[in-house]
Amino acid sequence: SRRRHTRYGTVTGVQTCALPIFPNSNPSNNVIVRLVVNSGSYVESDSERAAAQSLAQLALTGTRNFRSGALKKAFDAEKISFGSVQNANAGMYASTYSVTINDATNSKISLAMNWLRDVADGIDINSQNSEILRKDLINQYNINIVGPNDALDVLNGFFGPYNKSLTRNPVANPEEINSLTIKGIKSYYKKWYKPSNSYIIVVGKDRKSTRL
Repeated sequence: SRRRHTRYGTVTGVQTCALPIFPNSNPSNNVIVRLVVNSGSYVESDSERAAAQSLAQLALTGTRNFRSGALKKAFDAEKISFGSVQNANAGMYASTYSVTINDATNSKISLAMNWLRDVADGIDINSQNSEILRKDLINQYNINIVGPNDALDVLNGFFGPYNKSLTRNPVANPEEINSLTIKGIKSYYKKWYKPSNSYIIVVGKDRKSTRL
């Protein structure tokens, strides 16, 4: 069995984050790095609805060190897969940012870590084109939602009218998306993207002593 090595570190001397590292040599020289934020659409307030999805989208289009289009160019240069399916997903209970690295090198791993560091507190929310963001989110809604299920909605509403896990879809609908503001995204980001609510997972043949 594999032994997991977990390191703990402090951020600004106050909060603690965990870095589980799972040694794995098959396939050889591959590394998977993930940042998991233990919050998703379930904890969105009404004014923050669609914020989790928005952050997952914005993380790919602009961060502190990777401005518009720069992340894709950097990933392409290192032959790392890029896209919303591969790299960012916001679910009901967690948001996951992932980089899969084939033929891992120090430069590739550093690139992944630098982007994930940006995701933690450097997503560029101010300069984004809100109309393009809304269109992208509505497109995701149309892809993920097969169609209305009125009978199930009524049943869930009856048995659990105050239970968001029954009555709230993890994917915001177009009305909720169009109502979301930059203020709502920032509020959610500040509230939930914290070291104490996140962890990084590294799987692969990597030097565990240098990653935190």
